[in-house]
Amino acid sequence: MTEPSATPTIEMVRQAEGAADAIGALFLAGRGPILQEQILAELVSRWLIGHPKYMRAELLSMHCTLVEMLNPMNEEALFGDAGHPGDRQ
Repeated sequence: MTEPSATPTIEMVRQAEGAADAIGALFLAGRGPILQEQILAELVSRWLIGHPKYMRAELLSMHCTLVEMLNPMNEEALFGDAGHPGDRQ
């Protein structure tokens, strides 16, 4: 089995952004945060079970690290330089 690549290509990033936009528009927009969380958890779970059990904890950890890395960039894209309205003083 091939190990997952830790370095996505530019094309992979573009595809991921496009897919995330499509998923967000179809399944997340207009739904409450609890349902959004459940939808995302379902997708991550389906991705994880596609890998052997011995790889899942490490993949989930890598996934969470990637999410944390993406947060600042996505927050700025969505809310601008001021950041999330709930974080403003």
